[in-house]
Amino acid sequence: MTILAQILLVIVTWVYSHVLEYFILRFINTRDKKKGTLLNHYILSSRNMMDDSGMSLPDRSHMIKESKFLFLLILLHTPTIFISVIPIVVLTICSISYVISHSACHKGFKHARRHYSWHYDHHMSGDTSSNFSVRSPVLDNLLGTRNIYKGTKREKVMFGKRLLSQGRSARLAYAIRVAAMRRRNKERNDDEKKN
Repeated sequence: MTILAQILLVIVTWVYSHVLEYFILRFINTRDKKKGTLLNHYILSSRNMMDDSGMSLPDRSHMIKESKFLFLLILLHTPTIFISVIPIVVLTICSISYVISHSACHKGFKHARRHYSWHYDHHMSGDTSSNFSVRSPVLDNLLGTRNIYKGTKREKVMFGKRLLSQGRSARLAYAIRVAAMRRRNKERNDDEKKN
């Protein structure tokens, strides 16, 4: 195989990995959202302002499920080794890239909003029917599923103009966590009173 053919195979496999990511997240994850871990991940991400580290008990079950699924995808593509080793190597690298990118998306409100705005939009807007890509928003843009939330009037109303414009995201995240804890404590107290 010539060098040009190998380079072309790397590019085609890389594009294929993005298309695969998009369609899996759009069609398989949306059907599976009612089954525990993915719904839990979506709710916790918006409740904790995209900061998994700030949770009292971080729920990493969605990451374990994603990693197992990616391993299965790599295994399903192993027959391509008979043609060339390049596709399986590129898919493995892209899978690792996906896991790293998805973890980075959940390092905090400010980080997600600035560097992964498309994934921030997916979790924080409350609209699960858009912004499916994790590594790049290109396919969302091409297929019309990109719905911008960052910087919109709706976001400013929800989180407050001053907090967003002055970069006070840590205070905002803290205020939302405190409000969520108070709500949970109130629900527990109400449940205890009923029993």
